[in-house]
Amino acid sequence: MKKILLFILVFSLFIVNAKAYKIVSLGDSIPNGYLLDDEEDSFDNRLANTLKADFYEFSYIGMRSDDLLRELDREEIKNNIKDADMVIINIGANDLLDLLEQIDLSALNIDFEYGENIQINLNKEYLDGIYNYIKSFFEDELEPKAKEALLEFKSVFPQIISKIKEYNPNVKIYVNSLYNPFFDINIPLLSYDLYFISNISDEAIKSFNEVINSSDEYTVIDTYNILRNNDYLNINILKGLFDPHPNAFGHKKLYEAYLKELCYKVTYEDEDYYVLKGSKFDIKPKKKKGYTFKKWNYDINKIDKDIVLKEVYKKDINYYLIGSIAIVALLIVVLIIKQVKKNS
Repeated sequence: MKKILLFILVFSLFIVNAKAYKIVSLGDSIPNGYLLDDEEDSFDNRLANTLKADFYEFSYIGMRSDDLLRELDREEIKNNIKDADMVIINIGANDLLDLLEQIDLSALNIDFEYGENIQINLNKEYLDGIYNYIKSFFEDELEPKAKEALLEFKSVFPQIISKIKEYNPNVKIYVNSLYNPFFDINIPLLSYDLYFISNISDEAIKSFNEVINSSDEYTVIDTYNILRNNDYLNINILKGLFDPHPNAFGHKKLYEAYLKELCYKVTYEDEDYYVLKGSKFDIKPKKKKGYTFKKWNYDINKIDKDIVLKEVYKKDINYYLIGSIAIVALLIVVLIIKQVKKNS
């Protein structure tokens, strides 16, 4: 009976120690992988796969910061956060993007959600009217509404962090800053300069990022600068693409930023492995005939930098060869002694 209890205790300890790293991802359509051919290519999915982590994603298209705050009361989300090692948050963009739904672009046939091709009536009087309407909307309506949205975000975002910390005080939180998908829209459209769209959007986004960057309770990933490149977005006026989500290249850049923040790279046998900073790299040395493994060239129990890992071996002692030499030497000695005796 004692042996059975001992076995159960040891097995239970093994199960506890075998717990995988757990990532919970929260927010809007970006962690959701919206518009990607394969949702597995989203930055958080790729990160979880690289770290061989348990991964739980709770995000949906259009989620605002107040939506996320309410979602955190759901038992499923709450329970997953409680035993998570890491929480990723991407939130706040829809607090601003929702304001754009109030602008009437139906005459231009622009669809913000699906990115349909832009069709433009080239009549100058018509274009003047559209241009003046958009400029007026951004300068007279969007700016004050963005300030109202900012006040709401200032109140809601700290509550999101507090609630997560309440569920799990030890969890590591990573927050993506907001980026500006319209940063490169400052191109003349015929004789019309659209720079005001980029400028006003940038000011609003920077204000939101000031809120995000105002605490040391979490780590901020600088998405604002990472995605400041048209190649990483689905925005291209000249090609008729008008969707603010990052493409596969953009998600790859976010994934790489997380790897750099979280991990060190271990290169072994021309393969790259990513290990959480300060963690153990679990690997077995390869056998080498005629040699015994002595140690690694670095301490793999706590990886503290990028390393190229190599085994250090010591050559095996060939006792058979040594024994054979000893026997031959002994025989030679015996023969010499006999010869000496014979000669004497």
